[in-house]
Amino acid sequence: MNKDFLNYMKDMLKDEFGLYLQSLEQPFHQGFRINTLKIDPSKFFDIFSLECQQSTFAKNAYILKSPLSLGNEIFHKQGLIYIQEASAASVVDLLDIQKGDKVLDMCSAPGGKATQIAQHLDNTGLLVANEIDRGRSIKLLSNIERWGINNCLILNEEPKRISSFFNGYFDRVLIDAPCSGEGMFKKSDQAIIDWSLNHVQSCADRQLQILEEAYKCLKKEGTMLYSTCTLNKIENEGVIEKFINKHPDIELVKIEVPWGRPGFKTDIDTSKCRRLLPMDEAEGHFVAKMIKHGSCNTTYIPSKKTVLDPNAMKFVKDNWYEQPIHLWENNGKIYAGNQPFLDLKGLRVVRNQVLCGELIKGRFEPHQHFYTAVGFQTTKTNNCQNAIELNEKDTINYLRGNTLAIKGIKGFVALSYQGINVGFAKGDGNILKNKYPKGLRLF
Repeated sequence: MNKDFLNYMKDMLKDEFGLYLQSLEQPFHQGFRINTLKIDPSKFFDIFSLECQQSTFAKNAYILKSPLSLGNEIFHKQGLIYIQEASAASVVDLLDIQKGDKVLDMCSAPGGKATQIAQHLDNTGLLVANEIDRGRSIKLLSNIERWGINNCLILNEEPKRISSFFNGYFDRVLIDAPCSGEGMFKKSDQAIIDWSLNHVQSCADRQLQILEEAYKCLKKEGTMLYSTCTLNKIENEGVIEKFINKHPDIELVKIEVPWGRPGFKTDIDTSKCRRLLPMDEAEGHFVAKMIKHGSCNTTYIPSKKTVLDPNAMKFVKDNWYEQPIHLWENNGKIYAGNQPFLDLKGLRVVRNQVLCGELIKGRFEPHQHFYTAVGFQTTKTNNCQNAIELNEKDTINYLRGNTLAIKGIKGFVALSYQGINVGFAKGDGNILKNKYPKGLRLF
């Protein structure tokens, strides 16, 4: 491992440096969160057997007792869990999200914290999940769809464009900042290769720039969280110290939780921050919580109006138990949501709430998101009417992209396992033709 890194850690950790070196020899703390938008944890464990223990870092978070590959399990494909390192789940609970809030996740991919924010919102308010990298924004989209989230606007934008459009708009803002990833060294050889003091400093410079734009997006008395999965003080306490000194209207709030340890002190009281180090039964995370007391002008964003195709409206009405408040058509694609569809004036939009489907040559072709989305008024596992319940064998065949020998069904139909949707198919009376997205299939 890089000698400069080891010397830095020795100087920072002092007497605990030996414990840190020992922690690097321990297994990675593999964890997951249960999607309470779709299933209660007690019901999940009644159906699926996993050797794990509840995490002390976050609600609905668990740590596996031994490493497992969960990505191809049925419950993962259904969006019932998110695979997430234990300490990464610690952040969102600290944001004090209230139902109805407008929440910005500025650096969102691949979606661990965004899906957690959606759980707190519980089908209310609006989540804006932004990711500057196009490829990573598609991974974010896949996880939002899989979890069935119905109130998320996914953007692929630079922070400056977000702040110019959403000035003073959000009740809560999360900056899970791109960092040098020292807490991921067990998992990522590339993070080890990329590490240098110059890289750490360039990360800190970028983090400060992102914080500046996030600050502009926050309402008066709004709450902002800054987090990283790295260990050094330069990207953590150092960034917060510089930011607080520049903004006297920002209050650094003491984080009082039973886990972790205080931040390292600087010229301001950054002991109010919270750290998890690899010696704390975690891989490593840093969190700072701030409240903005300064006033700002809140951007008014008008909503879009549209005249919907009657065939699409009928399909939504006939196939969903709970109806959305808003429907919107854009270039033949039909979207649904509880929030108005904002006039986004040229922002790069990856997904605007729920994509129901598309009008193709006068007929309506539904989309996977239509079948995975939870209900709109209450948390509802399966919002689709007349779903076909599959057994385990047929579910696996479906996830592999195979047709199903189920007769008597004509047209599009939802498919579920254990009462929870997995996707959809189209029947011709003799078989069900597979409509599960090719990029998600088992091989």
